[in-house]
Amino acid sequence: MLGNECLMPSSRTGVYPNKRETVVRRMTTSNGAVDVAFRGEASVELDASTSRGRARSELPISGVTLEEDRLVGAIGDGEADLFTDTSNGSITIR
Repeated sequence: MLGNECLMPSSRTGVYPNKRETVVRRMTTSNGAVDVAFRGEASVELDASTSRGRARSELPISGVTLEEDRLVGAIGDGEADLFTDTSNGSITIR
């Protein structure tokens, strides 16, 4: 994590070589925005929420629960789980 930006490798880069493994990533902050930027093609089940801010994605999400403060759905094949939340700040997925 660099400043407020977190770069996460995609599952297609070989970081999660076995699809049967359960890979869970959780990012939480109390104050500050969360900016998730994938390298390569993203493949996650996403659950992103904020108490005081907005949650948005620049990537297409299927099976979406979309509210101003919460995003739930799959990006790509959903090979890994990604949970992110913040109390005071917005969440951007790109």
